[in-house]
Amino acid sequence: RLHALTPLVEQISIDEAFVDVSALTDAAETVARRLQAQIRGELGLSCSLGVASNKLVAKIANNVGKAAARGSTSPNAITLVPVGEEAAFLAPLPCSELWGVGPKTAARLSDLGIHTIGDLAQRPMQELSRLFGKHGEALSLHAKGIDSRTIVTEREYKQVSNETTFVRDVS
Repeated sequence: RLHALTPLVEQISIDEAFVDVSALTDAAETVARRLQAQIRGELGLSCSLGVASNKLVAKIANNVGKAAARGSTSPNAITLVPVGEEAAFLAPLPCSELWGVGPKTAARLSDLGIHTIGDLAQRPMQELSRLFGKHGEALSLHAKGIDSRTIVTEREYKQVSNETTFVRDVS
């Protein structure tokens, strides 16, 4: 389904991928709605999508949409973060939403009075680099919604796993 849209698909897991639709003529939100409807219609599955200018913000947008949809029968959200509004979208979220902020880093940030991504974005990059080394620079950029990583269409597989999603196999 995704490769029918564009060859720029980065498969993350059996049910998660990044798709660069920037070269398509339709708006990203239109593509997302059409894709969601197609998955529902053809497979009977719900899916949530994050639509943003980069992978980091798209993933977080997807997480936010799924969390907001919890409690309904199945998460079926589309969360759109317009270009230029990445930092504002991220600002109220807890630092733990950022890639690379696990429990230890989150606790250290909290000890420094940094609780939200907006708090983190306000700290000078030099200060974060001093406190966290090279990881501090990435924290600073990510807190501002900056992620320059491109779609990686091929990966070297490091492990093989067995996952059961359905009672019977489906393609």
